[in-house]
Amino acid sequence: MTIGIRLKMRKNGMLNNKKILLVGQFSKNPDVYCYADSFLKSLKRLGHSVDIFSYYPSFKVNILSRSYAFFWRFSVNIQLIISCLWYRPDTLFVLKGEPLFAKNVAWLKKIFGVKVIWFYPDSPFIFWNGNSNSQMLKVLPFVDLYLCWSKRLVDLLFHAGAPSVEYFPFGFDPDIFLKKVVTDQEELQNIDALFIGTWSKERESWLTMLVEKKPEIELIIIGTGWKERRHERYLLTSYIFGDALPVDQMVEYFSKAKIVLNFLRPQNFDSHNMRSLEVPATGNFLLAERSYEHSVSLFEEDKEIVCFSTVDELIEKIEYYISHDEKRLKIARNAHARAKNYSLDILLQQKFKEKE
Repeated sequence: MTIGIRLKMRKNGMLNNKKILLVGQFSKNPDVYCYADSFLKSLKRLGHSVDIFSYYPSFKVNILSRSYAFFWRFSVNIQLIISCLWYRPDTLFVLKGEPLFAKNVAWLKKIFGVKVIWFYPDSPFIFWNGNSNSQMLKVLPFVDLYLCWSKRLVDLLFHAGAPSVEYFPFGFDPDIFLKKVVTDQEELQNIDALFIGTWSKERESWLTMLVEKKPEIELIIIGTGWKERRHERYLLTSYIFGDALPVDQMVEYFSKAKIVLNFLRPQNFDSHNMRSLEVPATGNFLLAERSYEHSVSLFEEDKEIVCFSTVDELIEKIEYYISHDEKRLKIARNAHARAKNYSLDILLQQKFKEKE
C-alpha cells in the first residue's frame, strides 16, 4: 500500500479500525426504534468491524417472572462469553448492559484482553425506577472508557470507581433525524404545540397546568402511557393523540408543529435528553425545560433554543413564538446548524480518534 493511499485512508478514518462486539438491546421489529441500532450503523460507517450481542428479554418483569429474571441474566452472561470466544473482539462496547455481572466483565478483560467502553443512557445511581442495579456500580472499575450523557455525573462516576469518564451527549442518528431546513416551513405547521414522549407524573403535571391556564391551545400529546389514562374526567384526554409512533412518523409530526415541547425527567435534571438534539436536527423549534446543558452547554438560549422554568413562562413563550413566525424559524435554523455537530457519527469518530 502506498504512502498516499495510507494517508488518505487515515484521513477518512479507515485505519486503526476496531473489531467491536456491540452489546445492547437491538430491535427485532423494524417499526420499533432502538438507540442501539443507530450506534451499530454509525460504527460501521466509521469503518469498524462490528458484531452485535442482543440481550433483549423475551418476557415482561412481574411478580411471576422475577424468579426467572436471575436465570435469564445468568444465561445472558454465559452467552456473552460464548460470543467473545467466537468473535474475538478487541473492544467490548456496552450500551446500558443492565443484565451484565461485573465479575463477568472483569473476567472477559482478563482472558480476552478486551477494552471495555460503556454508555449508560440513564443514571447508574438511581435504582428506584428500575433503570439500574448494583452491578452497574460494581462494574465501573473494569470499564476503560465510560461515556456519560450528563456533565454533572462525570465526577460522580469517577469518584465511584470509573478510571476514565468522558462527556458524551445523546447524539442523534443522522439517517433518521438530520433534515434540510424547509424555507416555507411555517406553511406546513398546523399544530401550535406538540409533546412526544413517555408518560411520567412530572410531564403530566406540566401539561395539566398548561391546559388549565390555556385550554384553547392546539396541543397534541403522543407517547407510551398516555392513552391508558384517557377518560372523561381526565383533563388531558382531548389532547392525547395516541401511543408511541414509529420514528419516521415522529419526525413527520415534528415538522407539523410550530413548537415541540421538551420536559426533563428527574434523572435528567440540569442535563438534556434525546429530544434535545433530535428536534433541532430535524430543523424544528424546540421549547425546552431550562437546564444548564440546554441553555448554556449545548445551545445558546434565545438564539438557538428557548427555555422555561415555570408554567407561566412556558405559556408566555408559547404565545409569543406562535405569533412570531420569523423569530421562531430563525431560532430553529440556528439550532439546526449547532445540532449538526452532535450526530452519532461525529461524536463516535471524535472519541475513537482521541483514543488512538
